[in-house]
Amino acid sequence: MCAVAVVVALAAYPAAGAAEPPDPSVRLFDTGSRSGTLHPKQVADRKGWTPVPAGRLDHRFVGDAAIANDKVAIVIYRIGQAFACFPLGDGAPWPVIVQPRPYPTGEYVLKVLENSAAAVEVEAADENSDNPGAAFRLRVTVGEPLVELCPAPGMERVNLLWGMKDVVIPDFFGDDMVFAPDAARRVPVGLPAENVLLGLGDAGLLACVWEARDGGATLRPSAEGIGPHVEIACREGKRIWIACLQGPGLWQRLTVGEGATPLEVLRRFRPPLAAKWRADFVGEAGVCESITFDGPPAEAPVPETWRGPVLIYPLDRTAATPLTTILPVDVLRSTLGVGPCQYVLALEGLASDDVPATPAAVTEWVEKQFERGRDARSAEAIRERLVAMVEHVCRADARVAAYAAFGQRVRDACRQALESHGAGAKAGDAGAAATANAVLAVCDRLDHDLARGRAAAKTPDEAARLTAAVADLIGKEGAAAECGRLGEALRSIGRAQDATLARCRMAVRRIRLAGRDGEGEFAGQVRTMAERMLSHE
Repeated sequence: MCAVAVVVALAAYPAAGAAEPPDPSVRLFDTGSRSGTLHPKQVADRKGWTPVPAGRLDHRFVGDAAIANDKVAIVIYRIGQAFACFPLGDGAPWPVIVQPRPYPTGEYVLKVLENSAAAVEVEAADENSDNPGAAFRLRVTVGEPLVELCPAPGMERVNLLWGMKDVVIPDFFGDDMVFAPDAARRVPVGLPAENVLLGLGDAGLLACVWEARDGGATLRPSAEGIGPHVEIACREGKRIWIACLQGPGLWQRLTVGEGATPLEVLRRFRPPLAAKWRADFVGEAGVCESITFDGPPAEAPVPETWRGPVLIYPLDRTAATPLTTILPVDVLRSTLGVGPCQYVLALEGLASDDVPATPAAVTEWVEKQFERGRDARSAEAIRERLVAMVEHVCRADARVAAYAAFGQRVRDACRQALESHGAGAKAGDAGAAATANAVLAVCDRLDHDLARGRAAAKTPDEAARLTAAVADLIGKEGAAAECGRLGEALRSIGRAQDATLARCRMAVRRIRLAGRDGEGEFAGQVRTMAERMLSHE
């Protein structure tokens, strides 16, 4: 059985002692041999590789195909069974293997679709035309540290194999979930990811982003001679991106034991670079209490009673983050074209068509008008934006209320299922009861998140009162400081709403998984309820 493998080498830091920046242009090579495996040193040396002239699309490959810019190198194997991604640099050369499924039944035929200094794209298609699911396209663009995979019709999924110690489902404003790949695991575990997941390994951090929101991801046990791995469902024409973010000590797993506080443990952490760091206090079933900090951990709201593992990794950049460093939020922006805030709002149907109406965006703009003495001249525009902001807060509050109502409906359904099947002797009865109990546990967490979110966000009436106070400042001398104070109060409402929406959506995603992994009519009912909630039906 033949397949294709892609060797991906991404560098988060410039080469030590480099005399000048490397050329970011993309180039295509013929490796001259069909190796099936490569070591990172071979990718770096490129011994025996022949450049394919820019503009040439009819090249017949003698060996494997290779694409490279200054940040990533891809080798498309024509024999083997996988993509293999090798981070280059000072980190451990741990391969990331990406297997297309179904496997090809014959050798891959390589076709050049684009070949310029700006972008190179190569199609790999099974020579047996009756197996279209094994075909796909790979693309690399100038200066980008990303490998873009576009599945062909019939491709069902790809497997990601790497030396992952932890798999993180980042929630940006809410709480992450963390899953540990276990060689002893015997059953698949659904991952509540919609478009993003992170793998943490010895070589650094693996970021994977995909376009299809209904794709989903699963943590699979060892099978077919391979170890535990992540499986991502494919959709025709929906792209998948892979980036290896390399660097020594880029993430750490700490433990809070008896005789120490979480704050004391966090103070031992020494960031290897300036960034916004994420700390996940990993609880039962991978559910986390998550905080983000970019200064001393002493300033972060640490859960003081916590005992157990704490996972720390870089999430986003600060003004001091090196330009050459690539972080997970950078990958999100480069692929889906949005930052975390726009991503969460788009998922919730709250994104603005033109001018952003979030408290953060509106107050930042309004405060600038006051600071520059333009508030009187911009009075009408200020009032219009303040009105739009209050409307946004009201819509977000309504969405939170919808989550609360959803939670109650699901609870009612679970109680009915337990009354009907809780003590039953049939296998289906036991399965329904197990699904109901698992869903009720998630509902308990949802209720907890709703309660703390409402306390922090207060009510839309409070947002209206604050915006009216801002409007009253227009044209007054020395009002910039008071505008800033009111703006921060409004931003705190927005942050609380964002966090609540993110946490609620994560809970519904977990309920959907419980329905997917369960058996029988009740599991299907729960899954349908969750899918409708997530799609705003």
